[in-house]
Amino acid sequence: MSRLGVVFSTPASRQDFMIRRLKVMIENDSVSVFQEEIESILQSPEPEVAWDYVYQQVYLHACLKKKHDMVRLLETVFPKLDSIQQIGLRQIFSYGRYLQNRHPRC
Repeated sequence: MSRLGVVFSTPASRQDFMIRRLKVMIENDSVSVFQEEIESILQSPEPEVAWDYVYQQVYLHACLKKKHDMVRLLETVFPKLDSIQQIGLRQIFSYGRYLQNRHPRC
């Protein structure tokens, strides 16, 4: 059983659950809850979860929804990732800035 009180059959289902949960927090603009969840994840990481994938999905979703506070919070988390993950993720920041500055279609 995970610290969230949910039993997962595979690590992929665990990371998908985390992504969905964090995306809902982004959509609801729950900055403080989002920050607590991110800090909790960083304090007790689960080794079988692909953190680079979770980070990418959540970061781009925050950019797409134009949640600047959450984007900045995720950018402060980036240096805490290991160097291999940082190398793989660093190209998403330019795309994220594009998503944040993009005007919605009329």
